[in-house]
Amino acid sequence: MNVRNKISKSLYFLPLQPIWKKLSKTNWPQVEDLNKVLLELPRKIKNYNNQEIQFVLQKAKPTNFHDSFEARTFEHGQILVRPNNWHDLFNAIIWMTFPKSKAIVNKLNYLSLIQQKGLQRSKKGDALTLFDEDGIIVFSKQKHLMDLIINFQWEELFWNQRDAIQEDMCFVIFGHALYEKMLEPRIGITGKGVLISQIIINNDDFLDLNRIDTAIADHLLEPTTLKHGKDFCPLPVLGIPGWFSGSDKKEFYGDLSYFRPGRNVRNL
Repeated sequence: MNVRNKISKSLYFLPLQPIWKKLSKTNWPQVEDLNKVLLELPRKIKNYNNQEIQFVLQKAKPTNFHDSFEARTFEHGQILVRPNNWHDLFNAIIWMTFPKSKAIVNKLNYLSLIQQKGLQRSKKGDALTLFDEDGIIVFSKQKHLMDLIINFQWEELFWNQRDAIQEDMCFVIFGHALYEKMLEPRIGITGKGVLISQIIINNDDFLDLNRIDTAIADHLLEPTTLKHGKDFCPLPVLGIPGWFSGSDKKEFYGDLSYFRPGRNVRNL
């Protein structure tokens, strides 16, 4: 399966497919293509300062704080995009998919950098960056299923409880680096899991993206959320049923180098 078909058809790319379908007729989406789609969306996408965002070609590496990615986005609504770069392309698509959540992540990152005088990220800033890059949200109201993630019970969750998780759980990748990794899935890919106790209807054809965006945004604004890089649940994403060819065999989950037992997280 080529890359375009993979994004159009794979379950883990489902959240991005509505925007991707608007871009996929071009050889490689340029900044102009991204801004064209942006203008065609039913609602204006804005940063936390209530400025409409626009995608801007990054021509050189920023040399001062106010030209940096987080600052340009927060202060001017300008999102830097490097040419022919999957990482930045996915970031742009996620901005158009989960705009409220991205605006909050940007705001919190910006404030963290200001507090650190732009020199380095705080522990909360590190956690936000990890989420922005490799985050995956798990939605469910079923505590016993969430506990299996917290306690690293991967075979029980993904194999013995697969009917239950397909009925009562929804997995949504948020991190643009994680989407980039999933272009070529390989054993070892692990997401930074954030668990949200909420029901999200999940099927192969539809996700309520606005509801998901609102749920993530509300969660990010809670004072105790993502204060440290250890606040995540490591999640071996290839174990999610239907996300990888090996996930249809019980033996797949016996690979303890990937489906590891491990520590409990600090806060959920």
